[in-house]
Amino acid sequence: MSDQARVTQASGVTPGACRLADKVDWFRSRQVAGDEAIETHFAWVFLTGDRAWKLRKPVRRDSMDYGTLEARRRDSEAEVRLNRRLAPHVYLGTQPLTLRADGRLAIGGAGEIVDWLVEMRRLDRRRMLDVRLARRDVPADDLARVAARIDERELCLAERPGGVGIERREHGLVRHDLGAQPRGKPRTHQNPGTCQHQPA
Repeated sequence: MSDQARVTQASGVTPGACRLADKVDWFRSRQVAGDEAIETHFAWVFLTGDRAWKLRKPVRRDSMDYGTLEARRRDSEAEVRLNRRLAPHVYLGTQPLTLRADGRLAIGGAGEIVDWLVEMRRLDRRRMLDVRLARRDVPADDLARVAARIDERELCLAERPGGVGIERREHGLVRHDLGAQPRGKPRTHQNPGTCQHQPA
């Protein structure tokens, strides 16, 4: 399916009126059988074809602030910069999500930027850590190597002035996942909606 699709609307749409739900609906409209839309506390991840697209939610919580477009751009770029060190073939870069004058959303389009995306190469879901943990298919040696690698990175961060922010947050989330038991499937978005006007 094309990277461009019209946002359903009763009248004209402005970038400020395009909500998170509208962006999620647009991504879902591009998906086919075998694709997924996965929701986390802080983001949506869309597994579409051979790509995975991460869209941050405009939320503020503790030290995590995605409340503005600029903040989401900065954190998206920082995520790519951090994770390319460990998986350069997976993290491909960032792309703007744009809204054209005719009401069409596009990835990397020429319209006004309404959000930022992390572009990743889609991996085999069956080999993800949570799936393998659910199958009890992760050797202790593998987990030990992952933990050792994280410890090595944290030591480097501790020695770096100002070594806080997204890198420490990402490491904390990974540590939490390594120590947690699977809690079922991630939530998926089911009900598409439309782009609507809303107060500024």
